[in-house]
Amino acid sequence: MCICHACGPGEATPDQAPKTAAACPSSPPRAEAAGEGGAMLHEREAGLGLVRTALKEAEAGAGSALLVTGGAGVGRSAFLRAAAVEARQLGFTVLQTHGSHTEQTEPLGLCRRLLASSSRGPDRGTPAPLGPDGAHRLALIESRLPEALTGQLPSGVFESLLRLLTPSEPDRPVLVLVDDVHWADPWSLRWLTRLAERAGQLPLTVLTSLCPGVDGPCPELLEELCFAQADEIRLARLGDEAAAALLRERLGRSVDDSFAAACSAATGGNPMLLSALAGELSLSGRATDAAAAEAVPGIAVESIARRTHVRVRRISPHALAVCRAVAVLDQDATPERISELTGIDSPSVTAAVTAMARMGLVVTGHPGVRIGQALLRTAVLAALPAGELRATHSRAARLLWRHRAPRNAVARHLMASLPLAEPWALDTLRAVAAEHLAAGDPVAAVGHLRRALDEPASDGLRTAILLDIGAAALRTDIDRAFGDIREALRLTPEARERLQETPGLLELLFTCGSREDTTWLAAMTADSRDAAGTGPLTARTACFALRDAGPVGPPPPATGARSADALTKACAALAAVHRGPASERQVRAARRAIVSRPDTPAELLTHLHTAQALAYQGRFSEALRLCAAALKAARNQRHRPVEAFALALRAEARLATGAVPAALDDARAAAALLRPLGADPGSGLAVHVLTRWIHVLTEAGSFEEAFSALETAGYATVQPEGYAGALVRLVRGRLRTAAGFVQEGIADLAACGRSLLSWGADNPAVAPWRSATALALAALGRAAEARRHTAEEAALAEALGNPAPLGSALTLAASLAGPPELHTAERAVTVLRASEARLALARALVVQGTLLRQDRQLPGARRVLREAADLAQEIGHQPLTEEARAELTAAGGRLRKSHRPGISGLTEAERRVIEIAATGRTNREIAKLLFVQVRTVEVHLTHAYRKLGISGRGELEQVLHPQGPASQTAPCRHDPPAPRAQPRTERYTEDFAGRSLTPRSARPQDAECGSGCRVPENRLRRG
Repeated sequence: MCICHACGPGEATPDQAPKTAAACPSSPPRAEAAGEGGAMLHEREAGLGLVRTALKEAEAGAGSALLVTGGAGVGRSAFLRAAAVEARQLGFTVLQTHGSHTEQTEPLGLCRRLLASSSRGPDRGTPAPLGPDGAHRLALIESRLPEALTGQLPSGVFESLLRLLTPSEPDRPVLVLVDDVHWADPWSLRWLTRLAERAGQLPLTVLTSLCPGVDGPCPELLEELCFAQADEIRLARLGDEAAAALLRERLGRSVDDSFAAACSAATGGNPMLLSALAGELSLSGRATDAAAAEAVPGIAVESIARRTHVRVRRISPHALAVCRAVAVLDQDATPERISELTGIDSPSVTAAVTAMARMGLVVTGHPGVRIGQALLRTAVLAALPAGELRATHSRAARLLWRHRAPRNAVARHLMASLPLAEPWALDTLRAVAAEHLAAGDPVAAVGHLRRALDEPASDGLRTAILLDIGAAALRTDIDRAFGDIREALRLTPEARERLQETPGLLELLFTCGSREDTTWLAAMTADSRDAAGTGPLTARTACFALRDAGPVGPPPPATGARSADALTKACAALAAVHRGPASERQVRAARRAIVSRPDTPAELLTHLHTAQALAYQGRFSEALRLCAAALKAARNQRHRPVEAFALALRAEARLATGAVPAALDDARAAAALLRPLGADPGSGLAVHVLTRWIHVLTEAGSFEEAFSALETAGYATVQPEGYAGALVRLVRGRLRTAAGFVQEGIADLAACGRSLLSWGADNPAVAPWRSATALALAALGRAAEARRHTAEEAALAEALGNPAPLGSALTLAASLAGPPELHTAERAVTVLRASEARLALARALVVQGTLLRQDRQLPGARRVLREAADLAQEIGHQPLTEEARAELTAAGGRLRKSHRPGISGLTEAERRVIEIAATGRTNREIAKLLFVQVRTVEVHLTHAYRKLGISGRGELEQVLHPQGPASQTAPCRHDPPAPRAQPRTERYTEDFAGRSLTPRSARPQDAECGSGCRVPENRLRRG
């Protein structure tokens, strides 16, 4: 028989003549090397060591018998082949054959095939290994076979067979190999047993193999043979590395490590399954990269099913039905359920399960039975006709429901079954869908709900299911969500009321939908007041879809639900902030309505809109905390639209507080989430995300990427209408002005200003179009107009009492006026030091230092510019850092090799990289998380190691947390005199290491420590 991996270890057909390795057409060119410990045989060295020892003893005249055992497909035949190669290299005569299921009743059938093969010799060019008269002696023995049929083997026949094994060359010992000995006939088993018992007196080694669980025609004799063996070699599954090596050899090409690990897990390290899988991969041309790893367990290999069917049928007439039932029930299988599902009596089921477990086909334990290899289960299920498989799943679902199994177990079978037309099936699918949604798996929830639509239901119930599908699909696929919502609203009039019963769902639909979708949705859900343009839907459309005046208009009215009322307060606060000074009362009301853990769409939107209002007031730390809470909830729920919105808001807040690299990461990540969502560029969600992305890129000086983003979003030549269009014009005008396209920038900014003024939105913290226009006018030499716009913005900001826009306006005014307005620059720095706007402070310091240099106050200029350079480098703003250094050099100052020692001397990017590296991430993983090149990570680590005075990442944890983890959770550490606080550094708050890092304000504020007492914020430690 063929014993290579490709033909299936342990397999044999009734008419198969004994094959050597060279006779197998599918064996690779290195087949002979496989038996020499080459690449074809893996993790079998210990067993081969026992064989080598037995062969050495046989050479000395004291032979032995060894038994090789292992489950189906584990590689017993390949092992025997390797043993044969070892023996031939030592000069042994090798006699080999295999047991045959169809010849198990033929008297001495195995023995005759073994000896007949021996008498022919390995090929026609060499003499027979047992002497030239071997064939004649075998014929004499066969003539006495009738005497052996009485039950006991006559001693004369045994002695004749034994003499036949006596080598014609005394110095050439013999190795007898018998594969699949469990299928040997009773007479051959008796002879092999006596041969094993006498092996110690002869230059002879007997090596047999059997598969546990296959008892053959005479289990008692098989036990006697096993008892006569000197030792047993048990072959186990291949480890992951060996499985990967085998897979690569069979495919003849590179295989990704994660894909190889998935193949090893799906096959359980079984060589036969691995080889069959490799053949299927080679024929189908499937990819073998990391992206294809997830699909490995679902690959159906037809040859595996055929082999499994043959093996299982040989166990008992019922074994195949039992095997299929185990595959269908999967983790819900127990002997009792298998018996009920198949109609086979319990003893027969138990016997079949026990045999298959011994063969390694199934795994038994608590609570039941399952097929041990995912690939094997897939093959068994794929071999069933589709109709029969669905009918079996239907019976399994009913069975589990009757047995009161968990709902998710019943739902697994309902997903693959025919419609049952029973109320409990529909209820089960909807309940499990709700569980999946709560667990953050909207894709699974949508799948269960779509299957629920196959069950008979009233129009009202179908409407409710379609709305549930729309709400779940909205988390990952906006287009499909609106398709289901459309179908639901057309089905019954009650859909409108049902849609409005979920707080925040309608608002979220308006946020995510295109102009066409939101217009249709408003019309379908409108009443007579809405049709007149004065009802709540008009306000919702404007506020969330950014239509008309957007959030500047009247907020949607309260509906009575607590979460909906909180959202209304958040919208009111945002509208008040847009309009100007009288906004503190509304913002306080919105903050009081915030829940600690947002869950519903209304609560998530409340967090985000309140965070916007706080950020526009310059309270960036509070805004970041709300963004972090919303982001955590969105990720737990896998709510991609809310996640993108939260990331974009956090990017804007981080930019203002000086965490430029982190802001870039957030903005890029938010934009990347929009693509798979299918968000329309004109939707409120897309405008929120894309305009902030372009704004962050512009402020960071990445003009090329910003223009590419503008083009990708479709905002280069056209823009949405209403408030969304004003936002697009603002970021486009600022980008064009910064990049030198001044006239085009002025046109965009002027159009933006006109729109905002018509709606009464005149807050420079929301849309600083005047200062942006002033920069553009100054570039054209229109200084008077530039100063007028700057003065207007400064006056508005001072009336608001917001230090961030006031400081920025004063900085611009001083820059335009030159040294005579040095006092204005000093005031700008003073104002900004009391704020959290560190990027604006860095710019103000550069302007102040420049004016001091121009006014010949060089010592003061150098001092201010050094601080500006330090701060610009710390926040990670490269263009501003270079400007500050250039001005410092012009003022006669020297650049420091390292601005500050230790942690405080790291840039924001370096700090972020080492914090992730300290958690054990590789450079490649860090690069993937931060959307940068691996080389960039390596450079940051090299610079950080030099500044910290360490040699590698093994010392990072001690440098970052010198007092150990306990210091991070100390309840209160403000009682002793605190050391002088380092300048505040915005930390990357991404939860890479399971920690939540909250940014701290530059301004000493009262905050609450872990003990609940009030202390200055700059004395709190991260914890």
